[in-house]
Amino acid sequence: MTMHTMGSHGRRRRRRGGAAVAVAAVVILLVAGYGAYAVVHAVVGKDGTPTPGSLARGFLTSWAAGDVDKAARDTDSPALSAKALQDYHDGLGESGLAFSRITPATRSDPSHPDDTLVRFHAALRVDSGKTAWSYDGSLVVRRTGGDPKVHWQNSVLHPDLHDGQNLAVGSIPTTQVKVTTADGTALDASAHPAVASVINAVASSRSKALKGTAGSGILIRSESGSTVQVLKTLSGPKPVVVRTTLDSRLQAAAEQAVRDSHNSGKPTALVAIDPATGQIKAIADTSGTTALSGALAPGSTMKLITASALIDRGGLSPSSAAECTPTVLVNGQTFHNVDNESATGSTMTQDFAMSCNTAFIRMTDNHLGMTDLKNEADDTFGLDGDWKIGVGTVDAAIPDPAGSRNERAGDAIGQGRIIANPLAMASVTATIAQGAFHQPILLPGIPQKAAARPIASSTAASVRAMMRTTAQSGTAAPRMSGIDGGAKTGTAEVGSSTNGWFVAYDSHIAVAAVVQGGKDGVGSAGWAVRDLLNADH
Repeated sequence: MTMHTMGSHGRRRRRRGGAAVAVAAVVILLVAGYGAYAVVHAVVGKDGTPTPGSLARGFLTSWAAGDVDKAARDTDSPALSAKALQDYHDGLGESGLAFSRITPATRSDPSHPDDTLVRFHAALRVDSGKTAWSYDGSLVVRRTGGDPKVHWQNSVLHPDLHDGQNLAVGSIPTTQVKVTTADGTALDASAHPAVASVINAVASSRSKALKGTAGSGILIRSESGSTVQVLKTLSGPKPVVVRTTLDSRLQAAAEQAVRDSHNSGKPTALVAIDPATGQIKAIADTSGTTALSGALAPGSTMKLITASALIDRGGLSPSSAAECTPTVLVNGQTFHNVDNESATGSTMTQDFAMSCNTAFIRMTDNHLGMTDLKNEADDTFGLDGDWKIGVGTVDAAIPDPAGSRNERAGDAIGQGRIIANPLAMASVTATIAQGAFHQPILLPGIPQKAAARPIASSTAASVRAMMRTTAQSGTAAPRMSGIDGGAKTGTAEVGSSTNGWFVAYDSHIAVAAVVQGGKDGVGSAGWAVRDLLNADH
């Protein structure tokens, strides 16, 4: 085999040491690996031109030695190939390029029957010698009316490379987002289906706002410089890490709680909040979107707000007399209690504990102004919309009754046109438990909207006392046994069906849950809330 040495002119790559030494090393490698091939096949054909195999070896020898001009002259497109070969070297930071397993074979191409396909194995170091890389490639030797030449196409450089593309060592951007709980425990959507929609929403909302650590790799790039393909990852990118306020232990318990067997697979959603900070500690939802984005009537859990308004704006107290009758007539419309319960000589506390609709409607009709419920909800409990918790939510809404006593009566018991979700009702419960509104947040550091009119400490204390009575001897008692806290049940009528609600607090968290299709709050959502509160101790 003829040894090719580098002349003093032409486009070359600079190497440490003499050029002749580098060429000799490559040729020795080639001869050592393929001396048997050279013995069998002549270097020059019968017509005096190089054989396809010898031409290919000469081209590869020049390429490996860094003599791109000499290698380019062995192709049918010298100018294009010289630039491409130089770009290969520069883009990869290539050194130590060597070829082995050079194997000519007849190529079955009817349009070019005399083509010879030559396969080879390339081994080199990239990124200024930091990393070894190897791959299998091929080239075509074609005779087009004269001497055989390497038919130039970008795939000579690498089989996945197309015209207009180049190879380079470059940056691999971070494309993954790792969502974690407050203590850094990873939350994977596939492993946490009850909160998958929230995980995905967090990842989507923060992927553009935060940056991870980019990796590096051998890339195929387009003419515009964009990455087409990663051929080899040299250092993997580190994902964007988004830490939420969720508590690992409570989150795991919540995901179990919404699957409580008592609810027979009915769609169940739950949210738990730290009343002292507004931080969301657990979200679980078998329906996927109800916990944060539901728009459901809250039923009698609305009585937390109604009771506050009656005390704050109506001048009543927990001991105010409020007879519970089976029905009440408001402007020609009859309202009833869910189970037609009644009690004579009852107080607001007793009506709250038994969840008497008629008493609360009568108190509202007699003691509150037309917009007092809405104002209490918006100004004191922060339900005037536009919460920014870190992901998209549907805000609760207590609409203006527009002068309608009937609308206001429905609003007082969580029916009418009121919409809410477990996030909103957990926040309402947290406001009572803490005696202050802290807008819920899922991502630490997000600005929290303040209440326009902070709840009076005496009002919060009065409603807490009514919730404790409800937990000890009222409708919530069957689920609050052994739990030190307060609670309220709710049953919302939805067409011919009902949704069961349950809200509660203990010394650490405030919780709200809804079971769609639940007959009543204590018999459905109460189980989920109890499971979580038990896990909190």
